[in-house]
Amino acid sequence: MNRKKAKRYKSLRRVLKDMRLSLLAFGVLVCLALFGVLIIRRSLLINGQETGAALARSYAEEARSNLTVYQTLLSYGTAFLQDRLDEGYTAEDLFEPADMYFERVTSVLGEGVVSPFLLVGDEMLTASGRLPTDIDPDYDARQRDWYRMAVAEEGKVVVTGLYTDIVTEEPVISVVQSFDNGNVVLGFDVFTENFHFQADPLTLAHADSFFLCDATGKVLYSRTGLPLDSEGIQKYCSCLLEKIYAGELDEYCDFIKDLDGDRRGVYYTRMENGWYSIVTIPYRNLLGNLRPFGSVLAMILGVSLLVLAVTVWREKKYHDRIDRTDETVVLLSKLNTKQHIEVELNLDELDLTAAESKATYEEIKEYVLEHTGLKVSHLYIAQVKQKYGIIERENYNKPKSENSKQPKCPPEKEAAITEALKYFGMI
Repeated sequence: MNRKKAKRYKSLRRVLKDMRLSLLAFGVLVCLALFGVLIIRRSLLINGQETGAALARSYAEEARSNLTVYQTLLSYGTAFLQDRLDEGYTAEDLFEPADMYFERVTSVLGEGVVSPFLLVGDEMLTASGRLPTDIDPDYDARQRDWYRMAVAEEGKVVVTGLYTDIVTEEPVISVVQSFDNGNVVLGFDVFTENFHFQADPLTLAHADSFFLCDATGKVLYSRTGLPLDSEGIQKYCSCLLEKIYAGELDEYCDFIKDLDGDRRGVYYTRMENGWYSIVTIPYRNLLGNLRPFGSVLAMILGVSLLVLAVTVWREKKYHDRIDRTDETVVLLSKLNTKQHIEVELNLDELDLTAAESKATYEEIKEYVLEHTGLKVSHLYIAQVKQKYGIIERENYNKPKSENSKQPKCPPEKEAAITEALKYFGMI
């Protein structure tokens, strides 16, 4: 059994050796195909990085434009109220013009988009009429981050991070500005639920995700198809920001794995105020054009491999037959010489004479035509052969009577046919 296996492996090795050039060519083809796929994949990922980064910058620019609108309206309001102070109004007298200003802001931005407020000393005025002290009697506006930031940057518009409004219990950011030596602070509470971006339908249609985070990493806005609640989205974005801070998502080939294990490219931009605009795109979208190409290439390589395997199998079978023939010959050669088999072959039975085995009629005719330009017939060739005693097969097209006349071969053609017979070694 082992001997048979050894012979089989030996035969296979010989076939593989004989086909080494074909196998090498196939290996080169596979390497080139894989290299081509890698090049295309790299190009698609680089293109995806450029597209994702451009989309993140577009979102950031839109968010910046929205903030600019709030900042412009706020600057207009502080200038309006400062003019009232310059006209001799006291700080307490600002509530009436501030209320008129709140109405104008609401008419411009729409109801419920922002909640304007004015703080004069310890007194506060809000557009809604509801005060934080109505919720918490111990509320002190001067202990709030937005107040401290506004006073620290007096005369400048300041944007806070995300926090929960005590009155509405909704997540908001505050855009604030102080004047009159920090005694007066005018501001807007901006509700993040009213954030809108023009590219939202596009991202949802392609299963992409967009997140806008403040400087502390809190999620201001999100549009995603991921099955996460607000708390889950916050954790998800915190992980993204950790990798961004560590520089783990800067290269075109960097990625994260989703909750379902799918890869996603992450592209981001940092705004001047420290906010982050983040876009994530699934790899199935980035490499979507590679799938049909990869399928066709895999099919071609599979067919090529199948053809190569069939060729190897046929060659092996062929060599196995040759080996068995060789073994048979070797075994027969070892038989006793007194024991032999005599075989008589009759050339007539084989329908081929010894002379015909040297040159056929057609070969003689071609030789004569090529060297002399003469055309000779089978009859002339047969007559010349008969003249020189060359044995021919029995002619089954003999004339019906012995007295029938046949044309004789002309001398010049006889000489040409004789020369051809000499050339082929027949005379």
